[in-house]
Amino acid sequence: MMIQTILDFTTKLPGPLATNYLSNFGFNIIKVEHPRFPDRFNNQSLFPYWYQNINKKKEIHITEDVQELINHSIGVIYEAKDPIEEYFPKDKPFIALKIMAKNPQHDLNFLAEEGFLKQHIQDREDKIISPPFLPIAGVSFAHQVAMHFLFEYSKKTFTQKILYFEDLLKDALFSLKQNDVKYALHSGLCPCYNIYRLKDGSYIALAAVEERFWINLNEDLQLNFEINDRFNPEVKKSLSSKFLSFTKNELESKLKSPCALSFIKA
Repeated sequence: MMIQTILDFTTKLPGPLATNYLSNFGFNIIKVEHPRFPDRFNNQSLFPYWYQNINKKKEIHITEDVQELINHSIGVIYEAKDPIEEYFPKDKPFIALKIMAKNPQHDLNFLAEEGFLKQHIQDREDKIISPPFLPIAGVSFAHQVAMHFLFEYSKKTFTQKILYFEDLLKDALFSLKQNDVKYALHSGLCPCYNIYRLKDGSYIALAAVEERFWINLNEDLQLNFEINDRFNPEVKKSLSSKFLSFTKNELESKLKSPCALSFIKA
């Protein structure tokens, strides 16, 4: 039986993890990265371990020339940033799954806004609470993407769909057992990715991992942190003190720009 090829144009966690699952079913996975926009998991100090593990069974192609690759594949998994629809064949069965979020944000934001962190902070009075150890929302989404691809593959027709992060997670979120690997972003060490108490006893979930979110947070709250301070454990107490000076309503009035900050749903 001929091994079928799937192209993975996605970055970070959910898409590459989904195609990693598909590789376990015998598909040949080619991960396609744009020369100017490589997968950031491979060049940030927090993520290379994940990048290597979820992509180790794949061929990595760094190229802008995708037509030939698409012609010899049975389908693609891609993101909204990838302008590749014009290359899709219409004369044969082909699967094109676009994955995206209606409101781009991190796991921690989704868990906060959908009420999944309620039990995590129940009866706690800590000024800072470490986030859940694993990115369970992203992992759950990856499972759903892989299952959707397999389902469409079984129909052997031309399929072009958008899979929304929020919609799938509301149906599929499940608990994952922790392992012994220490993962910095989810360890509670990073100021930019943590749960903080406010003056009125409520909590917020901060996931300002990207530079633009950290910059916006600094501007809105008149902070003086450097870009790299978002990963520096030594500034966590200072940031906590700032949050403790606001009630929920006061903080809401301060926030003018997207900064990946979510108020934990009670």
